[in-house]
Amino acid sequence: MSPERPGGHPADEAARGNVLPFRPRPRASTVALPSPERVFADWLVSVPAGADLGAAARREIARIDLRGSGHPDVEYLRTLLLAVASDCTWRRDVRSL
Repeated sequence: MSPERPGGHPADEAARGNVLPFRPRPRASTVALPSPERVFADWLVSVPAGADLGAAARREIARIDLRGSGHPDVEYLRTLLLAVASDCTWRRDVRSL
């Protein structure tokens, strides 16, 4: 930094040759988010042993619903959690076409 103007703007300091040119950080929108499958797998292994998976999944679904995101990846994650939260019982009265 310049001794005449400490704390000057980085672009001004770069023009004086005192610091490297300012390079903006990448925007958050350019950072790749993990896939819904990866988030689900990470969540699944984070649930403590012996915990009720259905109840834990319902809590996560409630958190997703509270935020109200309509993003397709979030909806897919919600569907994966819903599969765990359901009772998963097979009904014999359902027939294949």
